[in-house]
Amino acid sequence: MSSWTQRQKEVQQCWQQARPQNVDNLLITKNIIKMTCNHCLLEEAVIRCEECMPSEWFCAECDILVHTKHTLHSRQTTCNGFYKCIPPTESVKLQDGKYIISKQDRLLPTSFPSRICSCEVFDVAVSVGRPIILAVMILMFQRKWGPEFSDFVRSGYWPATMQAQTLFHQDLFHSFEAMKTAAPGMSRQAFTAMLDQRTSSLEE
Repeated sequence: MSSWTQRQKEVQQCWQQARPQNVDNLLITKNIIKMTCNHCLLEEAVIRCEECMPSEWFCAECDILVHTKHTLHSRQTTCNGFYKCIPPTESVKLQDGKYIISKQDRLLPTSFPSRICSCEVFDVAVSVGRPIILAVMILMFQRKWGPEFSDFVRSGYWPATMQAQTLFHQDLFHSFEAMKTAAPGMSRQAFTAMLDQRTSSLEE
């Protein structure tokens, strides 16, 4: 047996031994825990935003204050006793002593024109226009810190190695699954090459 084959066998054995703990860590992330808003430090947190870590917990009011500007953040609510992803057009509000999900208008984050017309207008009012559909796929960014395996999973990442030297954002798996459903012939190598190409285009 070659040294490479031996190393691969040892890696597989490590993954097999760690599988029960990894599954437990994944299930723990779905537990609903009572948290206080990380921003006002007063109200009960009912929104969790994966983009705002490490201050990911929001009360209903702070969620609206922060995410009016950060419209495309990935948010979940816990108001019904379980994690539920909500779109930017929904928020949580307190009604009759109970938290409910309500519709709200959101503005698409776009660059603002320096001039709209030939008039000398200094005050510009921004209002809701027509509804549109926006398709996005969030890219990964490098984050350096020293957490445990369970901390990575709780934060929405999945380690590619036992030492967690490489992390995948869990949304990446959903994107790959959706692409495989739409285009079954797409390989992992083609998907990875597409991500490499997108990363290179952003760095240019």
